[in-house]
Amino acid sequence: MSFKVGNILETQESLYLNIKDVVASRTYIASETRFGKSHLARLITEECFGHIGIIIIDPEGEYASLREKYPFLIIGRDVPIEVETETLKAATAEFMAQQVLETKVSVIIDLSLVEDVESAKEYVDTFLRRFFHLQTTAKQPYLVIWEEAEDFAPEAGAPGTRTCLEIATTYARRGGKRGIGIIFIGHRPAWISKGILSQCPNKAVGRIESTDMKALEEYARIPASIVEKLVPKTDDEGEIVYSGPSRGEFCFTGDWVEKTTFVKVGPVKTTHLGSTPEIVPFAPKEIQSVITSLQNSLQQAIQKIKPAVVSTAEIESKIRSELETKYKDKINAILKTADEKAERKYRVDIEKLKTLNEQLSRSQALQPVSPITDVLEHPIVKTRILELPDKARDLLIRIEHEPGLTREQLAAFLATSKDTVASLVDKINRVFHATAIIGDGKPVRYKSMLRRLYLTDVAKREIEEIERLQADNQAKAERILKLEEESKVLRNTVEQARVQHGEVENLRKEVSLLKENKIKLESDLKTAKNDIECLKKEAEVVQRLRELLSIRGVDEKKIEAFIEQKLSVMIPTNTEIVIDERKIEALIDQKISEKATTAPPSGTIPTSVELEHKVTHFDFKKSEEHIEADTTTLQGRIIYLITKGFFQQRHNRKEVVTELSNNGWIHDDKEVDVALLELCQKGVLYRKISTGNIFWYWLTQEAKELIHT
Repeated sequence: MSFKVGNILETQESLYLNIKDVVASRTYIASETRFGKSHLARLITEECFGHIGIIIIDPEGEYASLREKYPFLIIGRDVPIEVETETLKAATAEFMAQQVLETKVSVIIDLSLVEDVESAKEYVDTFLRRFFHLQTTAKQPYLVIWEEAEDFAPEAGAPGTRTCLEIATTYARRGGKRGIGIIFIGHRPAWISKGILSQCPNKAVGRIESTDMKALEEYARIPASIVEKLVPKTDDEGEIVYSGPSRGEFCFTGDWVEKTTFVKVGPVKTTHLGSTPEIVPFAPKEIQSVITSLQNSLQQAIQKIKPAVVSTAEIESKIRSELETKYKDKINAILKTADEKAERKYRVDIEKLKTLNEQLSRSQALQPVSPITDVLEHPIVKTRILELPDKARDLLIRIEHEPGLTREQLAAFLATSKDTVASLVDKINRVFHATAIIGDGKPVRYKSMLRRLYLTDVAKREIEEIERLQADNQAKAERILKLEEESKVLRNTVEQARVQHGEVENLRKEVSLLKENKIKLESDLKTAKNDIECLKKEAEVVQRLRELLSIRGVDEKKIEAFIEQKLSVMIPTNTEIVIDERKIEALIDQKISEKATTAPPSGTIPTSVELEHKVTHFDFKKSEEHIEADTTTLQGRIIYLITKGFFQQRHNRKEVVTELSNNGWIHDDKEVDVALLELCQKGVLYRKISTGNIFWYWLTQEAKELIHT
């Protein structure tokens, strides 16, 4: 026999469940609140009613409206759950379990009116335990529907108490053999006991939270691809991209369906109190007689049970009396044993204290003080006298101050008997470990021996020991002072060492900087040496130019006058000049770089050369041709490169431009090409084109000979 549960979402076909598959198995229904899990349980209840007995555990009072069409007995409304005592409550729970099975009635255990939640759970636990036991022999088909299952049988660490965990696990594992099917209903698969979840082959799961996915995959054995469809998804900005199953949509999986199917659950026949105000219908006629009979039977059972149930006050009084009687002797025995242990313990402690007092008195005696004249002020005597009872202490002081008193006089002084005086004297002698007081003559008279013990002959050895110890203490004190002075010197030495260490670190840094400066200076010196060598070579070129000019008939006086004029401008005549050859060489090099010119090439060598001084250039003149070497012009600057020996090897136009740039002269490439071509036409430079249309320039042989001569 089967019933329609709803329509398959994919095909809109009807899905039917077999009642036998529901009753003979274990089912788990889960979804978020307000997404239809109780609605689905109500539909299954309505379709199965009449074919089997039904027991609903209802913590929220949602299922009372089933009585609109179905004759359910409601425990908690029709018959009470809360009674006078816990013992009576357990007895009534067992009685109701037996009556339900005997009358074959379907019941709702409504816990919504029970104030103590834990008490309600204990009632359910007792009822189901008794019902399970009776079903061992009765084996009537029943379906137990358990709402809020995770509150009664939670996983370790989840909210809720584990009051009913054992019986819930028993129903999940062994209920089928007794004809009991069970449906567990909950919000969070992660919170229900994994032992129960793993025992449910039938599952109907609606929308859930992402934290429940692992429990469904591992323990409910639902594939991850299916579980992912049950959880809403959002993007990084929190926008919903997949809302999950809607209200009333469930994934049916397990033994009760052929394949995993998403279904929209159909309507129910009674009012669902989960979404409407609570309205509990009156009991149907067919069950009113059962309710009346059960009410009467329950009252009779309670009256029978009451005499056997002792009140809490009586139990507490009896327990209190028994405990008082039981533990009174035990406490007395413990106290007696404790006293004996304390006496033994304190006896040892007293001996330790005596030893400590003795050491303290000796330590006080070691201190340098003025000579003791009153024996009662001696440190050892003062310490030991405190061990005496008051009467013995008074007796000792009286005898010390007034020796020769008789026993009768001392007895009258202490207002006691003569025997007590003798006993006190013995106690004094035991405390001082010597005969401190002796009697003499008849009648017995007493005198003190304390002075002799601690201030005269007998005390000499102790005084000598004290003096020795005092000397040792003095030597140790002097040694301590010496060590403190040495420690102070050592601390000063350590501090100085720290300062010196800091200075050494600074010196190391300075040495490191000096090394770096040395390396830099050596590099600069090397560069300077190279520069000097270059200057020397250039000076030789200048000398050869002078000789050349002399040969060509240039007036040497004009040359010298020009040089002297430049030098006189830079060096005042009234200043004592310190000749620095390196500076002079650098100055000569600077002037030569600005003013030097080259001789004309072979074939156009002037027959007469006249040196004319201008502000910024020299002029080579001949009757046939005029070559101007002016560093303010591009051609003059190229001639300057000739005098520097740049064109001794061949160079292309790009290299010439680079060299001009290195000397601080920037020119357009086309202008350099024109200037080089003009010098080639004048016979100063050779020109040759190579692969890639690159022109190469170098000094003609005639110009080389002219410069070398």
